[in-house]
Amino acid sequence: MPGLTTGNSGSMKGLTVFVSDIRNCPSKEAENQRVEKELAKIRTKFASPKGLKGYDKKKYVWKLIYAYMLGYDIDFGHIQAVNLCSSTKYSEKNAGYIACSLLLQENYDVLRLIVNACKADIASNNEHVQALALNCIANTGGSEFAENLYRDVSGLLSKNRGASLYVQRKACMCLLRFYREVDSPEDLMPAEEWSHKIGDILSNEKDIGMLTATAGLLGGILESGATPPTSWAPVIPGIVVALSAVVTGECPSHYVYYKVPAPWLQAKLFRCLQFFPVMTCFDDAIIYRLNEILGR
Repeated sequence: MPGLTTGNSGSMKGLTVFVSDIRNCPSKEAENQRVEKELAKIRTKFASPKGLKGYDKKKYVWKLIYAYMLGYDIDFGHIQAVNLCSSTKYSEKNAGYIACSLLLQENYDVLRLIVNACKADIASNNEHVQALALNCIANTGGSEFAENLYRDVSGLLSKNRGASLYVQRKACMCLLRFYREVDSPEDLMPAEEWSHKIGDILSNEKDIGMLTATAGLLGGILESGATPPTSWAPVIPGIVVALSAVVTGECPSHYVYYKVPAPWLQAKLFRCLQFFPVMTCFDDAIIYRLNEILGR
């Protein structure tokens, strides 16, 4: 994103003091009094007609997040969190997206206000900014997010887009969220199109993290039962290619766990295979290769 800056990288003194005060409270009652006092102060600051600098909004929003994590209801500050999502400073944008993900889970009327910010950040050339938007979408995105952001998110998996694997992994998680939220997932991600896209990734991708994210997306789609598993049968060769590559030594050493290469990826891929009826979806060549894999 042009003009994006890191913001103040130092600690926020007011936040540090607030956290310290809470930790030093001798009783739950004392904690309640300290939190309520701080929340009243923040409410007054947000209501001030003078407005606040981005740094102050960030500081107060982090305090709201901390209070929320302690179990207190936070019913204000939502608009300030939304505004931070559009900041040009990374630290402020980060605070805004995290606050929206936590505080607005059930408030879709306010959540829809960040759709444009998400769209702009997905188009950013900064993968860390893209990641902030994708994290928020994956955690909160409802059907309205799917309707407005599906093309932006799915486009990240296009070879022509050139998005980093870090971003593509997060895009897979967003697509799964979309698939689970919309009323007609089979129309959003048609099997005849996406079975080939996913199969292509599984057949050609070498990054274990990307393969794991893709297998998670496929597993979630098959588990939903929105379309018959047989309509996704074109992914089977890709699954077998990925399994074969992992077990035949193409797995980086840091993904080997107790001498088992990428066990979590293998488990996801085998789980995907269980949805397909053997008699109609597995030809002799596939069965032969699976027997080879299982025999290792």
